[in-house]
Amino acid sequence: MQNYKHSLIILFISLCFFACEEEALEVNPAKLPVLNYGDTIQLTANVDVDWKLIPEGLASISAEGVLIAGDRSGSFVLEAVSKGDDSNRVEQDVFVSDRAESINPLLEGGNIIYLRHAIARTGNDLFNLGPEGWHLSCSSDTARQLSPEGFVQAQELGEAFKRLEIPFEDTIYVSEYCRCIQTVEELALDLPFVTEKDITFFVYDENQRHPKTQAFINSFSPTDKNVLIVAHSFGPGSTYQQPQQGYSVIFKKGNTEPEFQTVIRDDEFILLK
Repeated sequence: MQNYKHSLIILFISLCFFACEEEALEVNPAKLPVLNYGDTIQLTANVDVDWKLIPEGLASISAEGVLIAGDRSGSFVLEAVSKGDDSNRVEQDVFVSDRAESINPLLEGGNIIYLRHAIARTGNDLFNLGPEGWHLSCSSDTARQLSPEGFVQAQELGEAFKRLEIPFEDTIYVSEYCRCIQTVEELALDLPFVTEKDITFFVYDENQRHPKTQAFINSFSPTDKNVLIVAHSFGPGSTYQQPQQGYSVIFKKGNTEPEFQTVIRDDEFILLK
């Protein structure tokens, strides 16, 4: 009888434990868009929580979960911790940017990101003075290469792309130049790349480079991911705003031809990494 009572007590304690265990914390919305300066978002949770911002300063949040973005760009972590069990917690990245209207569509896919290679000020292109295939060289004696700050710039852009969780198609398209290929490598997006003559600077009939580049951009159909192209400034005859090194030109893919949207500076991404 004693053993029977002891078993009942253990069973009762076990049932109470499972019945009283708090449900897993869920925060709504589970993923926030990039917020513009002053944007206000109401957050809710399925249990009673304390809200915390790490670090503080880019936004404020009330005890009731009202999040108000500040007036400078950057990223932080929003943490919700259950008041009943501090091991029951949820974290999510939050981004604030005055370019939110341009960056948010990238999170949804369906765009072409035409990225001019990172800063390349080491050496000079030999153009017609070089040997055949000079543009393929990774030597600064033959062709212009990424500068030390260009490697850092590309790495930080890659960190921003990954933290923002920008969805990319499975292949990156890149000019044949070493500085473009190295930019892709430093982005470290873990995606294969293919080189394209039509977006390669100077070598293959420079006067036709822009029409060929435009035709290449036009060849992509709309999907829920973004095409990433890493190349140069636009060729002769282009009416697009010319990107500086490390800047991204954004096109919206359509059923006819992509529509130019905007140019996003490198730092406007990097501030969010």
